Amino acid sequence: MNLELAIERLLADFRTRRPVRAKSLLITIFGDTLEPRGGGVWLASLIQLAKPIGLSERLVRTSVYRLTQEKWLARPSLGRRSYYQLTEAGHRQFANAEHRIYGGSNRRWDGQWRVVIVPPKSISASARSQIKKELKWQGFGTLTADVLIHPTAELEPVKAMLAHRNLTDKVKVICGNSVGDSESPSALLNRCFYLDNIEKEYDRFNHRLEDLWQAARRKRKTVDGEAAFIGRTLLIHEYRRILLHDPDVPEALLPANWSGTRARKRCARIYLSLCKAADRWAVACCEDTGSSLGQPGKGYLKRFNR
Repeated sequence: MNLELAIERLLADFRTRRPVRAKSLLITIFGDTLEPRGGGVWLASLIQLAKPIGLSERLVRTSVYRLTQEKWLARPSLGRRSYYQLTEAGHRQFANAEHRIYGGSNRRWDGQWRVVIVPPKSISASARSQIKKELKWQGFGTLTADVLIHPTAELEPVKAMLAHRNLTDKVKVICGNSVGDSESPSALLNRCFYLDNIEKEYDRFNHRLEDLWQAARRKRKTVDGEAAFIGRTLLIHEYRRILLHDPDVPEALLPANWSGTRARKRCARIYLSLCKAADRWAVACCEDTGSSLGQPGKGYLKRFNR
């Protein structure tokens, strides 16, 4: 099976799912394609980027409006046409996601736990909820209602998030060893994360991407640009969805033959086989509809250690 046919089947499978999560798919397009090149785009360009994947103009318009209401996107005043870019919170979310999706996993543990305590008093319920949501995206698991932990998570993004919300002095961030604890680290992780469910998600990902994986390994010719963009976007969309729940813990603390390791290798191979053609098509599509995308930075060129 060639790449184009494998991508066509992947797209057909995606279109059969209900409901279609258009907002999430647009966030994937912003993060994977637009953010490395400036992050902003005219609405007409976004509509054309989403069209091959099956999102109608009406659905894109509705979803963009809702993303704006939810503070993911901002609409600067640039004349009569609609122009959208990520908000500051959106930029921060993608900066946190960049390493987890494209940069590699945390494989070594120093034996210390990263602990964040969100006090039930002095912070509003809505603020506590949003803090916990961002911490979970960064990989933290829930030990108790107000305590989240992780063995290797970076703490700088946590501090930056709290500083942005003026909560540095109220939310406590601690790094240290457990003392006199007979419970194994793996057992503690199983209390905080649903690792069995996450592994099943990776198994489904590996099965769903099997045809595309095999085609990427046998690639002998240049793939069609539009097909490459569809395949790359759906690939990262599926992978990102699992990473929202995957704590990305060191391999030594994971079950043997962890499915996520195989999923990452497959994702990297497929992504790199589609990337150049997808980029050319996306840039040309945006230029045809009035958006000028900038050159990506060095971090983009290192995605999946390219």
